[in-house]
Amino acid sequence: MIKSSDGTLRVVLIGGGKMAQQHAIAISLCRNARLVAVADPVVPVSELAEKFGQDLEFFSDPVVMLERIQPDVAHIVTPPRTHVELALHAIRLGANVYVEKPFALTAADAQLVIRAAEERGLKVCAAHQLLFQDVGYRVRESLRLIGDVVHVESYFSFRQVRTAGKARISTVDQLIDILPHPVYLLLSVMNPDGDTTNSFRLESAHVSVMGDIRAVISFGERIGVLVVSLRGRPIESYLRIVGTNGSLLADFVISGLTSHLGPGHSAISVVLQPFSHAIQKTVHTIANVFRTLFKKHKSYPGLVELLEEFYSGVSGDRGIPVTSSDILQTVSLCESITEALREQEAQVELSARQSLERTERELKKLAKDSKSVLVTGGTGFLGRVISQRLRVAGFRVVVPARRLPSYSERVAGVEYLHCDLSGEFSPAIFGGIDLVVHCAAETSGGTKEHELNTIQVTRNLLDAMSLAGVSRLIEIGSLAVLKPPRSPRENLSETSPVDLNNASRGPYVFAKALQEDLVNEHMAIQKMQVCTLRVGPLVDYKNFVPPGRLGRELGPIYLAVGRKSSELNVCDVHTAADVVVHLVSCPNEFPRVIHVIESPAPTRVDLIQRSRATRPDLKVVWVPGFLFQALDLVLLFASKISFGRVPSFQFYPAFASLKYDRRAFDKMRSEMSLPRAADGS
Repeated sequence: MIKSSDGTLRVVLIGGGKMAQQHAIAISLCRNARLVAVADPVVPVSELAEKFGQDLEFFSDPVVMLERIQPDVAHIVTPPRTHVELALHAIRLGANVYVEKPFALTAADAQLVIRAAEERGLKVCAAHQLLFQDVGYRVRESLRLIGDVVHVESYFSFRQVRTAGKARISTVDQLIDILPHPVYLLLSVMNPDGDTTNSFRLESAHVSVMGDIRAVISFGERIGVLVVSLRGRPIESYLRIVGTNGSLLADFVISGLTSHLGPGHSAISVVLQPFSHAIQKTVHTIANVFRTLFKKHKSYPGLVELLEEFYSGVSGDRGIPVTSSDILQTVSLCESITEALREQEAQVELSARQSLERTERELKKLAKDSKSVLVTGGTGFLGRVISQRLRVAGFRVVVPARRLPSYSERVAGVEYLHCDLSGEFSPAIFGGIDLVVHCAAETSGGTKEHELNTIQVTRNLLDAMSLAGVSRLIEIGSLAVLKPPRSPRENLSETSPVDLNNASRGPYVFAKALQEDLVNEHMAIQKMQVCTLRVGPLVDYKNFVPPGRLGRELGPIYLAVGRKSSELNVCDVHTAADVVVHLVSCPNEFPRVIHVIESPAPTRVDLIQRSRATRPDLKVVWVPGFLFQALDLVLLFASKISFGRVPSFQFYPAFASLKYDRRAFDKMRSEMSLPRAADGS
């Protein structure tokens, strides 16, 4: 093992994603280690250098890196299914290992890693970082004050996310991914003294593939309740610990530790308890907010503290902060709960498949001469509705997808192909296709995500269409690509100029504008027939969520920006789908560009009423738009005085609604026999 000349540990990262970047920040804050190399078989080396800096070594093969660098510690920050194999590689090559959650998917695999490390005199650590937040330390210090532990509840609610590349991670997979956090928190307070005479038992588990876990866990006479939810709101992570001499409530998100010590028998104790909790929560919340805002280097809470203790253990200065027993108990309980989830997932999928097959048997058979339409982004917000409408209208619909959707997510009669349009794929997927509807685009993330999932996907699609001889394309564009008008009274039309190559508009607008330019260039060379549908901000009137231009939700209060009577241009996904079906059905040539927005446009108060139909608790506060205009002027003045340039962000444009010439779309709407006021029906 090659040691640094200054005695610090030499650390490598296996994995180059967002979590690996958090590890890189945390390692840089540790006094006893330094990062020397990063390896990722998927992320290009050039991109790794951009993410992590030029002063490291970068590899595409983790094993080659381990052999060449011979590090003291390797961090495994890769997808869960790869953890065990990579950890064993690192251990065999002499590295201590830190493994991100979940440490392993089975107790047998976890034991395999631990035993391999013990045989070589190496150390392993799991990502139990919540225990090493300030509140985690304080919980352990305060446990003795509440007497014997009687009851514990570990609660964890989280938002559903998507993985890199925007292939949606399944609900069950995400539950499995976040499950270790609330489990190890629960176990840490149910057995704080490391008692080996008892063992943890999963007494019962109720799981739902919709995104919920409820389990009862025992340790001797102690009972713990575990609740994990991807649907419960608000987002929270807490431990409630009830003892014979009081209780503790540890909030791992914002407000820290609040305590109620003593038996609380007297009337005065009962009366004072809520006031005591309110004072403690207020003080701790303010302190945590200030601590977060003024922290020089931000990393995941508790990660730096855990790593420093682990590195000290590797150096022999102290014990390992997360023991082998901690790891095995956590993995074992997670495995039992995972088995219940997988079993229910299989049952739900079987039922969904049977239901889908029954529905497909009842569908009207396609005519022999029916058109075949390929829909990119056909599993997304708009693409799914378009796919459904096209199939009902009698067209054969093919949807390529990075991850084949589960049977419960599929549209009856639609054909799904496993295909990543951002990478290499065979033009054979266009076999028999008459027309392409291009919905695929990135809607969040930074420049890299938009370059890959909007720009690169469009390039690949156009090239593959040319090779396959498919010459008809309906492109889903965005009204946001148009250059802002010189006057607020000016109506933007289909012939208004596109704001091309303007990075200041943000990665979404930049990418969508370039997408249009790529299509225009390809159309001119390949003689393609193209219609660009520039849709307004998308909403679903049947399942309404207010668009960002309407305002912002702050807990129970919704800040609506602008005048109640002012119009706000939006596009219902069902309206857009109807337009696509009309164009696919039409034997005539496509119009080159159409702006698709509801006509007449709803007022801001109309949209608020839609939102309150499902959220009657929402308190609406109307904020005049001129306040944001004034704020932008102040920022402009301050930025020019301080930096000599215009600020990169303005508040008012995020809520302003421009004016559009609706004549072209109104003409099409009359041809389609649609009502002028779309209601999503």
